[in-house]
Amino acid sequence: MKYNLDSVQLLDGSILTSAELGRNDRCCRRNQPLTADRKLENGRTETVTFDSDLVVDAKLRRFYTFWCYKEAYIKLTGEALMASWLKQLEFKHVRAPAPGTVARCSTHGTWGEKVDDVEVWLHGKRVEDVRMEIQAFGEDRMISIAVKNVPGSIPSIHQVDLTQDVLVFAQGG
Repeated sequence: MKYNLDSVQLLDGSILTSAELGRNDRCCRRNQPLTADRKLENGRTETVTFDSDLVVDAKLRRFYTFWCYKEAYIKLTGEALMASWLKQLEFKHVRAPAPGTVARCSTHGTWGEKVDDVEVWLHGKRVEDVRMEIQAFGEDRMISIAVKNVPGSIPSIHQVDLTQDVLVFAQGG
């Protein structure tokens, strides 16, 4: 697994690239001030100071992206954690989906970005008949889906109302 980050979003919404982060992507401690040089459009460089929590949170989000992919693939195969091939399972081009919005007093959380360009590799070879996607929900949740030999696109994930969508169906109505 690659431990460095592709980017970090600052609180003002701007993005620091991996090159701009430099060795700051190795930070593992919270509440530390970090600085980085950001290149501006006019060619100048601006030094920005930001909290290490942003780096730690981005690293955790990346870790959980890998975790979600692995869980979805294991569930697809039905072999669980005792699968002898588990250490040979790899995911390439992994990118954590951008989060949705958190639920507030009068709103539900919203779906975030959907990412579907990950590659699955097993025993050093690309697995061609499996497609995967991951989608963020709210600020800190993700759902991953793995499908095998399914033509077309993976159906969109959507929220279900248990009382109206499931209970009515279960009761035969």
